[in-house]
Amino acid sequence: MSTACNWLSLFLCLRGTSNNKKAIHQIHPNQRSFDAVVVWKGKGLQKSTGGVAYDYILKPAADNAPKISSPPKDKPLTHDEIFEKLQKAEARRQSLEAQKLEFVAKEKQRMQEALMKSQKEEEEKAKAAQAKLRRSMEITKENRELQIMSLQEKLREHAKHIEEVCKASETM
Repeated sequence: MSTACNWLSLFLCLRGTSNNKKAIHQIHPNQRSFDAVVVWKGKGLQKSTGGVAYDYILKPAADNAPKISSPPKDKPLTHDEIFEKLQKAEARRQSLEAQKLEFVAKEKQRMQEALMKSQKEEEEKAKAAQAKLRRSMEITKENRELQIMSLQEKLREHAKHIEEVCKASETM
């Protein structure tokens, strides 16, 4: 018989049976059942290895295991008691439904708040990006105007130089 079967039969014996029938092993039905008695050993003269030493002894299962009995039934339920229980159950169901609806409402509100917050953040980012783009465009426009003015100044100076050269060549 395998080790697992031995442990299974040991477990079945330890938990006891609810009736006076002998426990029948499911895998090996012809094997006897055993109760286990665990005997703990003291340190004694042996050198300790850091673990706990124990022996287990198997003995035949006891057939006089205490029977677990259910509590005695009081009296049969009356129509009024059944109706009262049904009302309490309905109240519990309604309370549970109200709790679920409240939870759903809170979750919906939390989701709406999160959505509003994210939209607000997106709007702020968009405004910041627009302002940055506007500044960049203004700087670019100013730089372009400065370049155009510089080029015009150079052209004026060049035109003056050409006139001076023409006058100088006419006088010669």
